[in-house]
Amino acid sequence: MSGEDFINWLEDMRDKGMNKSRCAALLGRLPQSISRFSREGTDRTTALACAALLADLKPYTRGK
Repeated sequence: MSGEDFINWLEDMRDKGMNKSRCAALLGRLPQSISRFSREGTDRTTALACAALLADLKPYTRGK
């Protein structure tokens, strides 16, 4: 995920009522990571987590 894509994701999350601090918390990252991701982009794992959060997916648990 490029930095530009990450910034677009942040805008999409803001449309859902989330601020940068909340996005960092949902990703399990420090707020400073948000600035770095905006500049440098993210790895595939973070990109997939961003997609899951945008789709309102919850962490995986095995159904019983």
